[in-house]
Order: sequence, then structure tokens, then C-alpha cells
Amino acid sequence: YELFGPDIGLLSFFFFNIIRLKPGQAIYTAAGVPHAYINGNIIECMANSDNVVRAGLTNKFKDVKTLLEIIKYDFKHYEIINSEQKTDEVTYKTGAEEFEVSSYRKPAGSKRKIKTEDKPFVCLVTGGTVEIKWELNGDKFMQKFSKGESFFVPAALAEYEIFAADTAEYFLVTIP
Repeated sequence: YELFGPDIGLLSFFFFNIIRLKPGQAIYTAAGVPHAYINGNIIECMANSDNVVRAGLTNKFKDVKTLLEIIKYDFKHYEIINSEQKTDEVTYKTGAEEFEVSSYRKPAGSKRKIKTEDKPFVCLVTGGTVEIKWELNGDKFMQKFSKGESFFVPAALAEYEIFAADTAEYFLVTIP
């Protein structure tokens, strides 16, 4: 109330599904499905979109009319992806055609060679330090990335290696 005053958007929580996820778990929400998270840290990857529509709980632009036109009112069960809470290597399969997210937790010294198959990759390091190594025109390159840093691997690079300099946690996003 102190930040935004009276906000009718608070009533939306009575229409949300409440889903409690454990570390490593995920859900997929399609376009037009309102969603929010109440606490904790998340990794969110969003499909190609020309908008984010807000109706409350923010001092950013609100467009209630558009939200009401595009919102889906389906009440359904959401499949929890990675319900077994694997942590070493998980690919989050979703209905998104544009991307696929995988998470990795690797011990110090582990290596992983990745063939890009003409697809770009984005990596977000969420713990530890990784080194990315690649070769181009006979020259070898290496760059380090630590917690909170990200990097882009272009589709033109045929192959690269991720090396965990210490225990490392990272997410890779690519096209399925």
C-alpha cells in the first residue's frame, strides 16, 4: 500500500493457481496465462513476444483493457517439470517452439563438449566459475564467466567446451 496505494490487482491472486515448486523444478505457462511468483529466485525464459501486459501491482504502465482481451481463463493442472528434482543435468521440455532450457550442476574439473548444430546458445552462470573454450581458424580461445554473468555462443561456432573451474551451476538456452 505504501508503494502503490489501493490496487484492485490484488484481487487477481484469488484466481491464480498456487503451485509450490522445489529447487530445480519448473512449470510452463503459455501466452495469455497470468503468472507471478511470490518468493524465491527463478529463471524465466520467455518466448518471442511484442508485449508484456500489466494490470496491477506495479508503477509501470498498466493496460487492463488489453489484458482482458488476451487473458486465458483456463483452470487446469500444471505439470511440474523435473518433479524428481534432479540437479546434475536437466532439460526442461515445454510447449515453446522458440527455446529449450537446460540446467547443469557440475563438479570442479568436469568438461562438456557441445556441438551447436547451427543453433545459437545463451548461457547464464548461477554458481561458481566456468570457462568456455573454442577453436576458430586454428586459433584456440578461452574466456571465464562467474556467477551472475552470461554469454552468447553464435550458431556459426560449430563446437565449444564448457569447463567447470570449480563447482559450477549454469543454464543453457537454445532452439530445440
